[in-house]
Amino acid sequence: MALSQQEKNVRLEAESWQDKMKAGLNQGLALVQEHAQKGYEATKERVSTYQKGQELLDKGGEGAEQAIRGKTLAKAAIGQTEEVLTRARVAKDTLEETVRSLRSAAQMAENLPEGVTGVGQFHELAEVYEAKATLYKMLLQTLEDDQELPPPPAMTPAEDDAAMLLQIKDGYKHTSKKVAEHAELLRKNTVETGNIFTSQCMGASVCV
Repeated sequence: MALSQQEKNVRLEAESWQDKMKAGLNQGLALVQEHAQKGYEATKERVSTYQKGQELLDKGGEGAEQAIRGKTLAKAAIGQTEEVLTRARVAKDTLEETVRSLRSAAQMAENLPEGVTGVGQFHELAEVYEAKATLYKMLLQTLEDDQELPPPPAMTPAEDDAAMLLQIKDGYKHTSKKVAEHAELLRKNTVETGNIFTSQCMGASVCV
């Protein structure tokens, strides 16, 4: 039985839709495979870098460890120095603004309602805050006039990962030390107070 033109059009449209669907699925699958391959390559490269970092520590021994620590600490020192300067500047500005606000409020004390208390101490407080602001100003002048720290030594990806491995190692040592300290404290308390299951007995061989 011959198909009508309308039925042919419907069939052609359905086949076209299926082709588009198949093409979309193939394209999506290709993208997934591409991302999976990139992820695999990145993971493989990272594992390789970690291995190189471990090799640096294994081959270099204590000397390599100290060199990596030195570079890491130099980077941390610069960051902490910049943070101190920023915090000191903020503290100085806040103290100076506080002094201005306290003195301004003290000058208008007579016009304040009864509910506002402590204004009589504002002059004295302003003197104390101003002295502290002066100290921060002197500190900043000393730090800012001092020679700036040079940039920290550059680190290769392998050195970065070696530094991370050392950080993990230090964290493990710290945790192990704390566990040992708590265990020793528990042991001493047990010896001093007696075993909690046998230290108190009631009657013949009945202990709690």
